[in-house]
Amino acid sequence: MTSAPTAAPPNAPILDALLPILCCPRDQGALSPEPAESRDVRSATLLRCAICDAAYPVVRAIPRFVPTDDYAGNFSLEWTVHRKTQLDNETSRISEDTFRIKTGLTPDEVRGKLVLDVGCGMGRFADVIVKWGGRVIGIDLSLAVESAQSNLGGTGRFQALQASVFGLPFKTESFDIIYSLGVLHHTPDCKKAFMALPPLLKRGGHIAIWVYSSHTFPDCGVDEIRDGFIRRFTTRMNSRALHNLCRALCLIRPRWRAFWHMLLPGFVYHAIPRLHSYKSYDWRVLDTFDWYSPVYQSKHSYPEVCDWFREAGLCDVRPLRFEVAVRGHKAAGGA
Repeated sequence: MTSAPTAAPPNAPILDALLPILCCPRDQGALSPEPAESRDVRSATLLRCAICDAAYPVVRAIPRFVPTDDYAGNFSLEWTVHRKTQLDNETSRISEDTFRIKTGLTPDEVRGKLVLDVGCGMGRFADVIVKWGGRVIGIDLSLAVESAQSNLGGTGRFQALQASVFGLPFKTESFDIIYSLGVLHHTPDCKKAFMALPPLLKRGGHIAIWVYSSHTFPDCGVDEIRDGFIRRFTTRMNSRALHNLCRALCLIRPRWRAFWHMLLPGFVYHAIPRLHSYKSYDWRVLDTFDWYSPVYQSKHSYPEVCDWFREAGLCDVRPLRFEVAVRGHKAAGGA
């Protein structure tokens, strides 16, 4: 096992903490910025591995450990178009409240900690960590990293990396906290994606995930059968065309669906695509697109996910009240 990196002071800028914990995802070799006079990762043009000589470009101040956004192209569009839709502001704390419910974390647990956001999107939850006094490294397979870096890079407490969860460029035991909310079920193998995370957690550190619930969305349910049929077509559509279709569908106001339920035969009503009920039009469009566009979308149960945590050697495994959210931690003694 690679020895744990030397920790940067809790209030040090995020870039001071980044390079000591980065490594080549192929062979865990140390990475050096080039050109040699680069002051930090953002000012470099590439990162080079000391073992295999692999070079990883730094584009628009973001290290890139994958050549493309692969199966996540829909999220590249989603978080470019909606790069600020879900950020909290003076009148809304929806993202902060959601983060509390889905992770069980508090500001006191986060303050001064180094945190890994797996599937950061445009930085919705990383924004919460930054406001709570933590430092966040956000990884995403999609080009959402550019929106996240634009939103939070100026805080000095956030850095985005474009990388795959199946090839993370970090040394073992690097992070105090790891979370992934609504992301792992959009990978080809949800369990395998989760299992890549606990080795990166420091002893005594906390990890929390939220994935789609097979309790809420049973495969045999009418809505799931309908959505499975619709997704055969929507996942093959051009992302821009699908987004425009979602914009048109979401012009239907949520309260009108109650009248449809009373007026239409059941088989007709349940054939209507799932349209989210947020008051905000942009939120309705975002979540409808988010539901029908991903190539991969799996559902999981509490027993299944809790077993993953235990198999990974985590302790104090706790199901949280939002299905299916689970939290655990790595024992301080490593047992």
